[in-house]
Amino acid sequence: MKTLALGLMSGTSMDGIDVAIVDMQDQRLVMGQTFAYPKELSEKLKVVMKGHPFDMCFFAELNREVGQAFAKAAKTLVQELNEPIQVIGSHGQTLCHQVHQELPFTWQIGCPYTIYE
Repeated sequence: MKTLALGLMSGTSMDGIDVAIVDMQDQRLVMGQTFAYPKELSEKLKVVMKGHPFDMCFFAELNREVGQAFAKAAKTLVQELNEPIQVIGSHGQTLCHQVHQELPFTWQIGCPYTIYE
């Protein structure tokens, strides 16, 4: 029996939402595709990445919107497969990646519960 895992991510380039389905038993890529962000969401993310201040409600809503976009991309690819997925992993959308600071950090959003739903 196959153990299929679904992986989702998008880096700071925001060139799209990368979706991969991997057979964990055979350690091989089954399917993969990059999906474009909806234009309005892409614009919001670009503004955030420029460092403008926003309130927490804005970030909470954006977290859900990114989760919805990731879920839609995942669902599109999974429907082509027609096999059950056992594991979902999401790196999310990177908003800020500062690994060379005294206290290195990275911050991603993309509500995992929304993806799961």
